[in-house]
Amino acid sequence: MLKMWQQILQAWQANGRKGQPRWVGASYFALGPNALDHATRYINHNYGYNPELAAKRLSTLPASREAVEESIKRQADMGVDEFILRPCAEDLDQMERLAEVAARFS
Repeated sequence: MLKMWQQILQAWQANGRKGQPRWVGASYFALGPNALDHATRYINHNYGYNPELAAKRLSTLPASREAVEESIKRQADMGVDEFILRPCAEDLDQMERLAEVAARFS
C-alpha cells in the first residue's frame, strides 16, 4: 500500500496539484470470543463467489484485539488520514470492543 501511495503522490505532484490527496484506508474486523467464526461467515457470504478472494480477505482480516491494534498502528505509521474499520458481525458489542481498542490511540 505504501508503494502505491507514493506513486499516487508522485502523480499528484507531477500534475501540478497543490497540497496532498486524502488517504483513507479500510478493513473489516471481528472481535470477541467468536471473532473468527463471525469473520469467516461474513467473508464467505460476501466473497464466496470467489473462493480465492475470500481466502485472501480472511487471511488479512484482524480478528483479535492485538491484530486490530496492529492494523491501526500500521495505517497510522504509513500516514493514512482516516482508517475505517467495518465489523463482520451485527452485534453492537463489536463497536464497543473496537472503541476500547481505538481509545488507546486517541
